[in-house]
Amino acid sequence: MMGKIYSQAQKVLVWLGRSTPLIADLLHDMHSLKIDENPKLVWETIDDHEWARKRLGLEELCGIEYWERLWVVQEYLLAKSVDMWCGTDSVDPEKIKWLVYMVFMIPYLARSPAMRLLQARDVRNVHTEQLSLQRHLEDFGIRMKCADVRDRVYGLLALISEKEREKLDIRPD
Repeated sequence: MMGKIYSQAQKVLVWLGRSTPLIADLLHDMHSLKIDENPKLVWETIDDHEWARKRLGLEELCGIEYWERLWVVQEYLLAKSVDMWCGTDSVDPEKIKWLVYMVFMIPYLARSPAMRLLQARDVRNVHTEQLSLQRHLEDFGIRMKCADVRDRVYGLLALISEKEREKLDIRPD
């Protein structure tokens, strides 16, 4: 049912929860972040201490529990449009990805649930029909938190094609 709601919604508002001082500073500074055509990030000159604070803010942002819950996969992947917020600040998923992959190049964050979900939206937009339940289980099912073990399958059923759902004949009850 929720999969249908998310896929039919014009826009989904995602709230990551309350911010922390480090996350709030990072998000505030991200608004001035520019991506040039090379593509490298250009940020105003800051000292080492401020770089360390930004990195910590990014680590906190990517470590928010939201990213680890299975049911948010539907919310984030099925929406036509997503507005993301943390505290009172908007969050730009593209800038988060650029910070993780291009600026700070933090390997363990690149493998985090946050990055897995942010990248999955790009993959889904290109390969929707090719993504099977098995693929979604590999990407999210084992790693994500859910209260009932059956939700590892039920929470992902809305992400697969109608044809595959019929073939699998799995009916949540």
